[in-house]
Amino acid sequence: MSVRGKILQALKSAVKGEEIPLWHGTKVHPDELAKGAGSFVEPKFSSEFFKSGTGGMTQGPGLYASEEKGVGKRYADLVASYDTSKSMPLIKGEPIVSVIDNLGIENDGVRRYGIDQLRLLQASSEYTGSLLGGNDYTFINDKRDILGQIKRMKEVVGKNPDSTISIDDLSKLEELISGLKKRDFGVSRERYLYRVAFPNERYIDWHNPDVGSGDIFDRAVKLYGIAPLEEKPVHSGRDTIQILGNRLFNKYVQENADEFAKVAESAQNFDGFVAVNAMDAQLRKKGDELVRKQIVDAFEKAGFAGTKYRGDQQKGDYFNYVLMKPERARVLDVFKFGIGGGSLLPILSQPSTQTED
Repeated sequence: MSVRGKILQALKSAVKGEEIPLWHGTKVHPDELAKGAGSFVEPKFSSEFFKSGTGGMTQGPGLYASEEKGVGKRYADLVASYDTSKSMPLIKGEPIVSVIDNLGIENDGVRRYGIDQLRLLQASSEYTGSLLGGNDYTFINDKRDILGQIKRMKEVVGKNPDSTISIDDLSKLEELISGLKKRDFGVSRERYLYRVAFPNERYIDWHNPDVGSGDIFDRAVKLYGIAPLEEKPVHSGRDTIQILGNRLFNKYVQENADEFAKVAESAQNFDGFVAVNAMDAQLRKKGDELVRKQIVDAFEKAGFAGTKYRGDQQKGDYFNYVLMKPERARVLDVFKFGIGGGSLLPILSQPSTQTED
């Protein structure tokens, strides 16, 4: 057995018999997990946040996780890079807030000013220079401007003995900034790797035909009254979702023909290109959300928890899974990358709130 196989076997022994141990990467802290879990001991994911992760659910709607830990971490890195609000500027590996606090600045206004200016310098430090080979003066100019501001503030404070700002506070900040170079700055992006357990049930392969696809269509026919396929289908997960989604959406269009007709009439009457497109988009979004729910229900009623696909789409030696009802996933542990690190599960202390898939 390969090293990877031994690791997976060890993980499987640590979970319940009817579960699959997997890895899910995200930017979402466990304290932000889905509303309604009721306990920080067992946080839950939620389908409410579909399409807020790294992609457009290209292997079906649901919570994505992988047998490979590295795949989960890669997606955590990717999704964290999209959100600058999760970024924490660093100076020599230390958060800028901590750097300012270590200076011992007493005036809160000077402290906040220092944090703002260090954030500006961190952003400035990311510019790499002229594409035509010229010098990059951006960081130097920004640093010079900040030091000029501090010098002028010190002059004003020196002339005003009643000022609540001390020259000592400004001098501490001035000394720090004057010694900084571009290479001193960095940025840590908060990201988290969840070890999760998915129910060990049927998952239709995204690429390979499965006789179970016929059961999914049969359920959809009974649940939503769409016309049955001409013959018993044997489809892959991709074809099942595509065909089923098209039929369900066409049924939605027929049932809402009057609303679509109003949109078409508005277009003919030149009621405004932007307004017409907004009406059409809202109507279609409502249909997409309904169809997605219907597909999930049809899969569940047919005994499928979701879809799966190999790591390199068709030939990989590990599977990625898509759980169509994310709330069914059980959180086993969660690890933070960037500042700090290690397991976070023992320190969860608040009821969960929200998440993304």
